[in-house]
Amino acid sequence: MTQLPAEITRANRLLTAAAFQQLADVPPAVEWFANLTNRHTRRAYENAVKDFMQFAGIRRPEEFRAVTRAHVTQWVFAALNSVEPAVQNLVTIDLFNAETAWGKERRPEAEQQVLTRLAVLEQRLEGHDYLEDGFTAADIVMVTVLRFLRHTDLVGRFASVAAYVERCEARPAFQRALASQMEPFREPVAA
Repeated sequence: MTQLPAEITRANRLLTAAAFQQLADVPPAVEWFANLTNRHTRRAYENAVKDFMQFAGIRRPEEFRAVTRAHVTQWVFAALNSVEPAVQNLVTIDLFNAETAWGKERRPEAEQQVLTRLAVLEQRLEGHDYLEDGFTAADIVMVTVLRFLRHTDLVGRFASVAAYVERCEARPAFQRALASQMEPFREPVAA
């Protein structure tokens, strides 16, 4: 086996900058399965990748590269730490405290906080089908948060957000995730 040089300089670089950039053109499947020599292991991995692609709605392996894990994580954090707290605050007022004096006093400000977050989301979604270049787990999380607002007309005030929610809810992966989440609540509880 060839030893890599301890210090990589232009003179001893194993790949030129252009050759390094061409690595992005290597088909993902070649990368994934390059070191799998056992045909049974390879078939198991191929089947797992196919199942995941079907679950996630990915049509071509190249789509895996379209969105990085960091982008998805960023949007999940945005959904759970920026959008959801404002949404839950409003939902708590509307569903449990709408008739209280403090609920009536607090609701306009709580609604404004939700509208502010929806406006930012509207800007991001204008001209985009999803938060990133393709449907990801972040879209499932974001739409799950936005569904808490179904008792209001707030999402409907933002055309791109409303279309996004509808588009995501229609995705088989979203429907499976929702069904899986709701499954424990479908079983009858003994009295």
